[in-house]
Amino acid sequence: QIAVIITSESSRDNVIPAAREIRSKGVKVISIGVKNSSLDELKDIAFPSNQFYFQVNAGEAFVELSNKISSTIKMTVQEEFQFRESSSQTACQSDSIADIIFLVDGSDNIGAINFQLLRIFLHNVI
Repeated sequence: QIAVIITSESSRDNVIPAAREIRSKGVKVISIGVKNSSLDELKDIAFPSNQFYFQVNAGEAFVELSNKISSTIKMTVQEEFQFRESSSQTACQSDSIADIIFLVDGSDNIGAINFQLLRIFLHNVI
């Protein structure tokens, strides 16, 4: 299971309890910050934090990030598949199947242009 969290501003609440909760369920979390996001929060949310956080300043760079995110997701799915095979757990029939959730914040400051770039990003990743 993979969650991709996309935000364009700092959270108004503490992200650590929710991040711990989702990690305890075995979910890998990719955090992506655009514009006014907090790098520290992106690191707190991401799991594993040393690999799965990204921050971009402009919408165009966000779209360019889609290839890197796609590669990260594919790598994560393949690693999970290999882990299940090696630990004799029931593995998926294909290493290209995964539960992936995209969570996009409702920040009003993203604007119409950046919203369109977000749609392009999601289309490219999927």
